[in-house]
Amino acid sequence: MAENWLRYFRLTVARDQTNTQALDFSSYHVTFEISQATVAQPCTARIRIYNVSDATLAQIKGLGQRVIVEGGYQCHHGKIFEGNLVWKMTGRESQTETFVELTATSQWKAHKYAVVNVSLPAGTGTKEQLDEVVKAFKEKGATSAKLPEMTGSQLPRGQAIFAMARDVMDEVSETTGMQWGYTDTGIVAVPNNGRLKDRAIVINSQTGMELRPTVTIGGIQVKCRLNPDLEIGRTVQLDNSTIQRGEYQTGFGNTQSFGNYTATNQMISSNGLYKVLSRVHTGDNYGSDWTTTIKCEGVNAAVTPGMLSTESYTYISNG
Repeated sequence: MAENWLRYFRLTVARDQTNTQALDFSSYHVTFEISQATVAQPCTARIRIYNVSDATLAQIKGLGQRVIVEGGYQCHHGKIFEGNLVWKMTGRESQTETFVELTATSQWKAHKYAVVNVSLPAGTGTKEQLDEVVKAFKEKGATSAKLPEMTGSQLPRGQAIFAMARDVMDEVSETTGMQWGYTDTGIVAVPNNGRLKDRAIVINSQTGMELRPTVTIGGIQVKCRLNPDLEIGRTVQLDNSTIQRGEYQTGFGNTQSFGNYTATNQMISSNGLYKVLSRVHTGDNYGSDWTTTIKCEGVNAAVTPGMLSTESYTYISNG
């Protein structure tokens, strides 16, 4: 990422649920944290905008408005979040600074309301089952699906399915060995053994890596300058010689999980290829924060963290 020093930022919030007109907060002081993970939950964004006038604030009239965040650098930027407002609050940090905090999620309608209602004949394969799930998601706005090639057993007899699409996706993922989650436009799934066939993103000190990658219980953690290309399911290329082991945890707790006994060098991939399991964009357009932190799993590593804990991302309930 050459010349990654001049930042690019844009924040727009629709005035109402028709999403036909938007407020542009790009020139305001804004901080944000945008989380995404392969834990079958919507991507979330927590955005704080400072010193907004009462007249402008009044134009954000309720919940459901479209929220779009773009970020990166002048030479390389893109959309890092698109979703719907689910919570709005106001507050004061000091005598001179007020703020409005917006919480938004992507694909919440698909997550809450997409239903698979179909009768499948005997002999239906895994791909056909997944096609029905994708169809249900698309009907509720999750229009894209980035999935691995499906190979699996066929149904020995006919089956009627009437269930939430997310629950059927969980079942198919468990039987086929996948982890899945939501993107701004749809869903993505990555195989437990292998990766999606895409171009690997090279992360090193020349392309914006900060500090050194670290082995943690949740996977290989990498921090770099804000990169809109880093999303769950993507493949990254690391120099294994730069990866260091994490700290040993000496605190008391569950004796079965005492210490970082799983965070070993066996998590390192032999060919330096890793698949992204979680991603957090953190930014302050008036401050120093402007980073992307990912946790990833070695494509052919001997030890993998498996499904990430819900503590690894931010989840906002939609009621």
